[in-house]
Amino acid sequence: MEVSVNSGYAELTVPIVNYGYEVSTVYASNTEGIATLDVYLDNVQISHVEEYRGASGGCLYTSGPGPRAGIVLSTDLAFWAGVNSIPHGGFNSLSLADPSPVACSQTAWFPNVDPVTVSIVDGIAYGKLQLGTEGPFVTSVTAMIGEINTGLQYIANGVQPPASGGIVTLEASVRGGLITKQTSFTVTRTGCNEQTINCTAQDFQPQQFNNAWVTVLKEGDPFSWTDQSGNHTVVADGCSQVRDDRTCGGTFLMPRVPMNQSPSYHPLSSDLTRSVCLDNSDPINPTWVLKYGNIRLPIFSSACTCRYTDLGGGPAEWSQRILDKDTYDKALEDMKWWVGGGSEFRMMFNLPPYEPPNGFTFSSMMLPHETCHKDERVDVLKDKFDDAFSTIFELDNRPKKSDYPCAEDVINSISFDGPLTKAYNKALGAKTNPDWVIDNCARPGREIILTQFEEWGRTKGWF
Repeated sequence: MEVSVNSGYAELTVPIVNYGYEVSTVYASNTEGIATLDVYLDNVQISHVEEYRGASGGCLYTSGPGPRAGIVLSTDLAFWAGVNSIPHGGFNSLSLADPSPVACSQTAWFPNVDPVTVSIVDGIAYGKLQLGTEGPFVTSVTAMIGEINTGLQYIANGVQPPASGGIVTLEASVRGGLITKQTSFTVTRTGCNEQTINCTAQDFQPQQFNNAWVTVLKEGDPFSWTDQSGNHTVVADGCSQVRDDRTCGGTFLMPRVPMNQSPSYHPLSSDLTRSVCLDNSDPINPTWVLKYGNIRLPIFSSACTCRYTDLGGGPAEWSQRILDKDTYDKALEDMKWWVGGGSEFRMMFNLPPYEPPNGFTFSSMMLPHETCHKDERVDVLKDKFDDAFSTIFELDNRPKKSDYPCAEDVINSISFDGPLTKAYNKALGAKTNPDWVIDNCARPGREIILTQFEEWGRTKGWF
């Protein structure tokens, strides 16, 4: 059976008709021994009766739930009756698919007033059940067999199934679940929810990386997003990933934000959007051109606390922490040390001392270094993402309209995101230049801060 999602309702002929049985059978009247009666449903034994009987014979009865007719429940009932003869040790058996021809046998089926439960066990998204025209829409309903057979409806709710249709499975259960069977039908779509947009000239080229997708976060910066579970705001916590206490900053592409708490934002997952247009240049085999939106790529780039004393990032903090000429002179010596290169640079080129002589650091001095690291990672992202977009755009990789008739079939699927996810994972694991190389990149920015520091010092009365 097929039901259209926009057709209102479908009358169901629920295949639950007159459940149950009561059977009896006879054994040879000249045999004395243990009489047995076994009942099988779909080759599974559901009843066993064993009783001593004399030579005069008699009837043996058993009863229980079972199907007589219908699509949901099988009609394959089999009865085996016999006697294990005490004097002779023999066994006489009788195998029948229907008990009616057997003397002393009868069948009494459960009436229409027996309760039955019908439930949707798969495909709940596409619709619900209604008993009669006034009842609520439910996923499970219990009523008498007669009511179910005359008044149960399946109500489609307008949710579009996949292109191949949505399978709805009904489960019918009687006598407390002693017999449970299922049947299924297909819910078909009547149209597309999303408007089909034909591609224009500007769509016939791969998507390009955009630097605006990069969000640079410092330690403690807020970060917000919205996903299916609601609105979230968290705080960046990247300094926890810096392992060397001589390293007074850190920069890396973040696999999640925050790193150590929940909920967390996952790039290319939490709030990624997709859009498509239809390429009809081949009218026999049109394809969807897929583009991505709301791409957010968080990069942590921040000064972090370390083993050295931070004298601050500018005049306001310097004025609070440097109060005399002696402290200024020591700070100036250490600032020149940072301009010359950090510990890794000095060890690489054997330029002692390998740590700042007076144990001072400056958060502002760390930022040029971390900015160089950040720029490297942006370059890696651009390279990997542009390769991924080219792969996604290739004709052989595009979703075909014959396989995905509606735009939402592509928009709501993650099946085509593989190249993009792979690009991000490659960028996460990409090697970048070591700190001693980055110190060369950072030197011009650090020299500017050194000049600002010297000019600030000359404005102080103790200079």
